[in-house]
Amino acid sequence: MSRLHKFAPAPVIVLVFAVVAIAQTSTRDYRRAHEHQILTEFTRLLAIPNVASDRENIRRNAQYILEMMQRRGLNPQLLEAKTKDVPPAVFGEWKAPGAKQAIVLYAHYDGQPVDLKAWTASPPFQPTWRSGAFES
Repeated sequence: MSRLHKFAPAPVIVLVFAVVAIAQTSTRDYRRAHEHQILTEFTRLLAIPNVASDRENIRRNAQYILEMMQRRGLNPQLLEAKTKDVPPAVFGEWKAPGAKQAIVLYAHYDGQPVDLKAWTASPPFQPTWRSGAFES
């Protein structure tokens, strides 16, 4: 772990979990059963400004992502750099007994500054629904 936080130049989310061969419920069934909760949580995440230079809100993003992982049964942690100038990486892991493979997901949770004048329909960081639900 020390190698990861030593070199992480930008906020990242890293998830590592073992692949379970047989799922008890399909992804679609889970999404349908939890759609309101998923969309509410995602909307709250999108409402937190994520401009890379905004250290306070980047840390709010990291904390919110950590809490999202905790709600899903992961044991997440913030991997801190040696200086406060570098935002933490959010690391979470699921372990499945007997798993033979692993999946790694990696994503940045920071963004670049926006030109507020270019946002004519709605302001940035104010999630706005524009059409009906989508099916997968």
